[in-house]
Amino acid sequence: MSDKLPFHRRITVRLIALFGSLVLGGALVGAYTSIQLARDEFFNVMERQFDSTFSFAENSLDIIGQMARTWSFHFAEYAGLSQSMRRSRAEISKEVERMRNDAHSDTMIVLDQRGRIIHHSAFHEKDGESLMSWQIVRRAVTEGKPSYGIVEESGNFIIYGSGITLANRHGAPAYIVLTGYRISDELVRSLSQDSAIGLTFVRRTAVMASSFSTPERRLVDSPVPFLDYQLLYNEPSLTREVQIDGQGYFASVRTLRLLDQGMDGSLLLTYPSSTLSAIIERLQQKYLWLYAFGLVVFSLFIWRISARIMAPLNLLIERTRRIAKGEQVPATIEKHDEIAIIASTINDLLHELATSKHNIEQHAQELEKVVDQRTHELRLANEELTRQATHDPLTGLPNRKLFNDRLHQAVMLAHRGKIGMALMFVDLDRFKWANDTFGHAVGDALLKEVSRRIQGLLREGDTIARLGGDEFTVILPNTVTPDDIENVARRILAELSTPFCLDGAPSPVEISGSIGIARFPEDGDNPQSLLQHADEAMYRAKQAGRATYRF
Repeated sequence: MSDKLPFHRRITVRLIALFGSLVLGGALVGAYTSIQLARDEFFNVMERQFDSTFSFAENSLDIIGQMARTWSFHFAEYAGLSQSMRRSRAEISKEVERMRNDAHSDTMIVLDQRGRIIHHSAFHEKDGESLMSWQIVRRAVTEGKPSYGIVEESGNFIIYGSGITLANRHGAPAYIVLTGYRISDELVRSLSQDSAIGLTFVRRTAVMASSFSTPERRLVDSPVPFLDYQLLYNEPSLTREVQIDGQGYFASVRTLRLLDQGMDGSLLLTYPSSTLSAIIERLQQKYLWLYAFGLVVFSLFIWRISARIMAPLNLLIERTRRIAKGEQVPATIEKHDEIAIIASTINDLLHELATSKHNIEQHAQELEKVVDQRTHELRLANEELTRQATHDPLTGLPNRKLFNDRLHQAVMLAHRGKIGMALMFVDLDRFKWANDTFGHAVGDALLKEVSRRIQGLLREGDTIARLGGDEFTVILPNTVTPDDIENVARRILAELSTPFCLDGAPSPVEISGSIGIARFPEDGDNPQSLLQHADEAMYRAKQAGRATYRF
């Protein structure tokens, strides 16, 4: 085209080129929008399927729990068991095994009215141990009410139901019957309804039972990376794509309503993401062909007309590049059209850029200072959020979550180093009296002062935590002899027996403490056993008259 070409002709050519670009851009936008809509709809369908599967699984577990409770109630009223209770352990074992076969259950436990094991069908060595740490047992003992729930026992999730006989009849002792059905891989596969959704029951990040499997091998450990699982556990409504054995899956973690209080298990739902990948791949192929066709058509047309249009523009680009490298080269175009106007504007910008450079550098320095300040503030805010999540808001001590982590670490280090450690369970005596007499404000101040006194007696590396109410725990790592432990216990009891002068109390508040102690490895070689035995020892200390300690 010559410079004498009318202006509207040049505008027409440029509009044709622009139209071609818009069509191609529209194809890309359409592809992106279609993929996003397909992805969003797929996620909505996936979440509804997850909700339906989870509801079905929970209802099924409810039915199993009710069945276990019904069997337990039937056996608690069964005269044959009542008669066996007055005979030898062999008679009890024989009767319990017969009842277990009648109920087709995996395990059956008979407890006395204090929650101690009279007979355990699966673990005879546990006879005599207390199961008061189980919520269904505590409710049976303290309230006399049957219930059911999921309990973690010896690396398995078991649905236990309780049946109770509270009154002695015909000389037979009162007892509690627990009937349990293990949540096995076979049961979980039946709950999955033969769908592509995989169900995995998880205790922390260890698999208890699962219907999930990969083509190569069955998962026997944590099904998803720890950080991904923790994120899903903290946000039960979240559905997230994760990688398992190099394959993509959509996953969602739901908390189990029936899980026994104090446990952090969950139900993990997984679904292969290959279905969504196939949908996206078909959409991409469709729009790729559309894009390729449009690109070929408009390229042939634009290629013929672009040469003359681009000549002055190329000259302008070359001058602009030299200017960008720092050369003060005026962009002169010997024409009288829009490109010449742009060239004149660029020349004006050269002057403005030189003037603005200094101002930009100053703004950059100020911005760096602001960024540093905001980064510091965000770091402080994150540290505060972490502290609030892992510490008791009243006393500032580690809460139950942080206590469990530190107890696991202490036991792991004791195993590795073959050294001793101890766990103390401290319960305040007469705290309820002080709280009711002087008011909750004084009670809170008393808990803070108790925390401060005990903390002042401990070594660096020891841990004191508040589990709730007036219950505290103390972890003593690297503790070898009972004398060392007794020395700490006596000092704690002495501090707790010293009257507390508190604001709002008309007179010094006098309380005491009862301490239960469990040693590693003598009293247990895992966190659950140590905590259970320390709790039992604390109850024995209270029975001995309080203001004392027991191993």
